[in-house]
Amino acid sequence: MLSQLCRAEDEAGDRLSDEEIAQHMIFLVLAAHDTTASAITTAVWALGEHPHWQERLRKEIRAHESAAMQYDACDALVETDWVFKEALRLQPPGSFMMRRTVREVQLGPYTLPKNLSVSPASRITHYLPDWWTDPTRFDPSRFSPERAEHKRHPGLYYPFGGGAHMCLGVHLATMQAKAFLYQFLRRYTVIPRSRRPTHFQPVPIPHPTNSLPIGLVHAVA
Repeated sequence: MLSQLCRAEDEAGDRLSDEEIAQHMIFLVLAAHDTTASAITTAVWALGEHPHWQERLRKEIRAHESAAMQYDACDALVETDWVFKEALRLQPPGSFMMRRTVREVQLGPYTLPKNLSVSPASRITHYLPDWWTDPTRFDPSRFSPERAEHKRHPGLYYPFGGGAHMCLGVHLATMQAKAFLYQFLRRYTVIPRSRRPTHFQPVPIPHPTNSLPIGLVHAVA
């Protein structure tokens, strides 16, 4: 990405300034690395707290003989996808999305004028009890085709934003998380090392407030 930014030119042949390149790289590290790392941390914590889901994913992953996840296997890791989605629901890396109205719009009883800044908050909508079953509970099956709770409303689930400005990295982040879990669960079993409940600090990006004490043991083949 750095080399591409350094060589990029617009229609007039002008290149980005050093400052612009630096700012793009800072944003890239924040948006493309820290957010995915946060989601994977949430997934590892949840699997440690729910060993039956850990075993379900390990069984699904070990059904593939390749030691490294092949690209064609990405879509086949269905329950792994559910777990990643549930991790994003519980601790969305982007707790709110900045948007601006392009025209006057009616939202329920409220009239929102043009050029109004609005911030849809996924940390709120991801926990609405009228739409999610027991929303504080880790329950990846809510994303199964039979339940599909995230499809009950088009604006209910948006860890990567939505609409025309949805995050471009959604597919890359999903593939990275699956590739990590593919390797991780084939090798290790996660065991919590603290009796205290784990709390997450939601901003700027979710992370455990007092680290995440876990133990790793070699998974039984």
